[in-house]
Amino acid sequence: MFEKIIIIFISVNTIFLLGYALGRRIGKAQGEKIGYQESKTVLRMKANIFSQCPICNQYVKKL
Repeated sequence: MFEKIIIIFISVNTIFLLGYALGRRIGKAQGEKIGYQESKTVLRMKANIFSQCPICNQYVKKL
């Protein structure tokens, strides 16, 4: 009886840990993809707000 409880406990914990690991891996991949897509927008927005080139740090003269 006690052995069955231990086996059930270990199997349930294993299932939860596998689900956690899989969800973390998928979430990290999605986060990297979204971060890459948004980085272009953020760089462009900063360049427009501060009138400064993000590559060479030169200021752009406003017309």
